[in-house]
Amino acid sequence: MRTVQSSAQKLNESLRLVFTEIQDTLILTFPPSCGFLSQELEDIKSSTLQRCAQKQYNSVIFDLSAVELIDLSEWEALRKLNQSIKLMGPDSWFVGLRTDLIITLISLDAKTQDLNYALGVEEALTESLG
Repeated sequence: MRTVQSSAQKLNESLRLVFTEIQDTLILTFPPSCGFLSQELEDIKSSTLQRCAQKQYNSVIFDLSAVELIDLSEWEALRKLNQSIKLMGPDSWFVGLRTDLIITLISLDAKTQDLNYALGVEEALTESLG
């Protein structure tokens, strides 16, 4: 049985986003209603990419299991952040997409190709750790 050490810390109280490190994986846990302003999305991108540059993660997981609503601009910002992360080396995963959120993304004609998906964090961790 392996031991998993986790440390969670808030990026910024106003962002409501939590970063968690488990082994060589960075998990970004998003709040129920993203509702991020463009500057907040830039701060998330900057902080995430800075963390990826400082520590070579094997994977980054976008945990959207609590998200109830997301708009197209927020989704596009996350998708672009995903592309940037992939260029730096780590695999990335979107997990916990709820059925109503999937329906919303499809109805908005959001780009969802070329992304890794898993039902939950455990599945993504299993896939990324091989």
